[in-house]
Amino acid sequence: MTATLVEVLGPVRARVDGTTVEVTSPTQRLVLAILAAAGHRAVSRDRLTDAVWPEGPPPSAGNSLNSHLSRLRRLLGDGAIERVGTAYRLTAATDADGLDADPALASTGELGSALRRWRGRPFGELADHPALLGAERELTDARQALRRHLAGRLDAAGDHEAACRELRALLGDEPTDEAAWIALMGSLIALDRRAEALRAAQDARRQLVSVGLGPGPALVTVEREALRVDLGTTPSVDDDLVGRDDELRALRRALARHRWITVIGPGGVGKSRLVRALGLAPGSVVSCDLATVADGADVDVAVARALGVRPVPPIADRIVEALREQPRVLVLDGCEHHLDEVRRVAMSLRRLDPGRVIATSRSPITVEAERLIELGPLTEAAAVELLHRRVTEADEPVADDDVAAALCRRVDHLPLGIELVASSLRLLDAGQLLERLDDTIDLLWSGGRPERHRSLRATVESSIELLAEAEREALLHLSLFAGPFTVDRSEALLVELGWSGDAVPAVLAGLRDASLLHAADGPTGRRLALLDTVRAVAADHLLDSGRSSAGRTAHVAVAVARAHAIASGIVDVDEGRWAAIADAELADLRLAVERAADEGDHPAAATIVTSLFQYAYDRIHPEIGGWADELLTLADDGGELRVSAALGAFQVGQLDRAMTLAGAAVDSADDETAARARIVASNVEIVRGHLDDAIDHAEQAAASAGALPYLYGLSQLLIAVAAHYADDPARADEARRRLRDLPIAAMTPTVEAYRHYVEAELDAASDPVGARRHVDAALAAARSVGSTLVEGVALVTSASLAVTEDPRAARAAFRRTIGHWSDRPEHNRQWTTLRNHAVALTGCGELRTAARILGAADAHAPPAYGTEAHRLAGVRSDLLAGLGADLDAELRASGAASTLDEIVELCLSGD
Repeated sequence: MTATLVEVLGPVRARVDGTTVEVTSPTQRLVLAILAAAGHRAVSRDRLTDAVWPEGPPPSAGNSLNSHLSRLRRLLGDGAIERVGTAYRLTAATDADGLDADPALASTGELGSALRRWRGRPFGELADHPALLGAERELTDARQALRRHLAGRLDAAGDHEAACRELRALLGDEPTDEAAWIALMGSLIALDRRAEALRAAQDARRQLVSVGLGPGPALVTVEREALRVDLGTTPSVDDDLVGRDDELRALRRALARHRWITVIGPGGVGKSRLVRALGLAPGSVVSCDLATVADGADVDVAVARALGVRPVPPIADRIVEALREQPRVLVLDGCEHHLDEVRRVAMSLRRLDPGRVIATSRSPITVEAERLIELGPLTEAAAVELLHRRVTEADEPVADDDVAAALCRRVDHLPLGIELVASSLRLLDAGQLLERLDDTIDLLWSGGRPERHRSLRATVESSIELLAEAEREALLHLSLFAGPFTVDRSEALLVELGWSGDAVPAVLAGLRDASLLHAADGPTGRRLALLDTVRAVAADHLLDSGRSSAGRTAHVAVAVARAHAIASGIVDVDEGRWAAIADAELADLRLAVERAADEGDHPAAATIVTSLFQYAYDRIHPEIGGWADELLTLADDGGELRVSAALGAFQVGQLDRAMTLAGAAVDSADDETAARARIVASNVEIVRGHLDDAIDHAEQAAASAGALPYLYGLSQLLIAVAAHYADDPARADEARRRLRDLPIAAMTPTVEAYRHYVEAELDAASDPVGARRHVDAALAAARSVGSTLVEGVALVTSASLAVTEDPRAARAAFRRTIGHWSDRPEHNRQWTTLRNHAVALTGCGELRTAARILGAADAHAPPAYGTEAHRLAGVRSDLLAGLGADLDAELRASGAASTLDEIVELCLSGD
């Protein structure tokens, strides 16, 4: 009987009979992830189809889904996936099984064991897929709950230092978790480290303020204990307003200083509620709801009636007179419906001195001296608190925090959405509602509200209706992007659809003013984004308009241009910026590949994939090779796709397949593609220890690289390393000289890092001090541009240098390097790192762990060769002498029965 374990607490993969199996196809990984996320519940074909083809299934969707499921069944073994009517259920175990158990009932050892299951972010690169967002958050929250309980157990047992470590890890992922800050401060006080406790309090305050929260009474109390002084009391928070302390304070300050204040934000964000929370005395305020005014010309009439005066001409004079006789704050609610008429009223009110107006609007009014206070969605913590309050008030069962957080994310943390969720919980339990919200937000509906606030769709629809035609058209097409996008990307998309580029900035500004588009700064500058609820409604409108197909075609064309730009930029002096752009837009490029493939535009899909070769190589993205694999099943290829697929196969340890694909590419490719294929082949042969073949492939790659200095430099690196391992110093030095002679223009940070790495490798034995300088320079250059591969190999060299300097420092360095590789599916180099770690451990006297590592490497890794093999032979002799034959054999057998992940866990835990 096949024993299958599906792992989702990190990149999605499987273990079949103890052997790790990479699911290289992105679509199959997605299907497997959705089945695993369902917790062994059946998942309908429709749900799987919608997840795989969110823009609508192609005619071949049924056959394609069958094919993917069939391949998964073959990969996982008989019985791992069963069919239940028209649905499918994962019967194989997952590493997330049992995490829904109450951590309060687990022992300290069980909590620690559960935490060690995680290998990274749940579902890896798939975590941001809409079909998995809820499950990813649930698993992440489960990890935090385990950490919280473990910290509590450790603290109660008096191990405050260990409790601090767990709490700091928890806060690294959730820096606004006030309860964790309080617990950390308590543990530090127990250790009599009051200065650190006070610094933690300051850090907590900064983190809370950054998301619009203030410190709660419990934090103040613990801070007081650290100070041993009385800090006074903390005012209570308005029970009707959650997570808006900073905005409320800003509104109060503005009311004392400004004549006209406009609270702006998207529909349903809580603008009116914020104004009500001011708590102005009934006689000092008058409110007018302009959303109920049908005709914009009647705005002044509505204001007059709200003030209790007859709406007869001259109405403006009567409004001003009424406010002079009885000064009050005038609140104009829902101004976005009548912006021009509100501006006319504002002109009349300028005669008042003083005069105070608070307007709420989805767009700025743009009147003289307008003070804007912008509201965005709630933080997750505030959103969950609001949901708990509302379901409690409705006397409904309270969802646990994990489910509540997932529900809040489905509605973009908008207060109106949370209110509607609470209302919907009267009909469905939380789990049912969460599952159904995967498909549509239309379930969220409530009577007894103004029409525009009866559902999230109605709220978004009312905002779209207020747009000018050009703004509406732009919004619909911007929904084609998979995530945040830059102004130039949006401009390129709209120009592709026939727009004038000059018209785009004004349209984007209009959407921003309408609170339908928000901006955020990141590593590559400012990006724009739509709320998920807005994107969903806009995408539906685009589909209904009949222009969805043209839009998808335009999106693919823009993605092709972007991929070309990444391919050029990432091998140029501006490498770091283009790598960051690729990181930010990888999900959108993936979507474009899927769209192009679905539309039968295989050349466009192939262009995107193959343009990302160097990005995938230097930053270890085997999923791009998976995209190439899928495209190879759909269309013939001249070699470019085979190279990308070969690289992906190499990165996940499928060496034979990588060589087959690379060889096929060489036979049918142009010079540049042939050079890339030879580079992949050279990498494979270095891992296998076929060094002469590796040098031959790299020499041919250099000859094919021609005017491509990046590929030429990479070829010389491989020649130098292979020749060095082959004990051919003359050939290695010649390749090093060629690297040194590369023109400055070719010296991108990654090539510079590779050059320093070669110097360090070749000089490690003869000049360790100089080698250390070079390896440090390599690490600095690689890290400056996020070049993961060269950073990793330089870390191995750095740790190896430390073996002769300080074995204990080497042990720590190897652990850091193992951690570096463990976040990435780079099995080949991980095994090399583990073997060298065993050398350091032997020098530190940790013979048992070293023996287990070498037993695992002998069973699962490509064989060592050259100086490494000689060094390991000496270590094996030391282990045999230190442990004795019987224990040495027992530990090696234990290692041989372990998986790579288990050995990595052993090394990182230090057991």
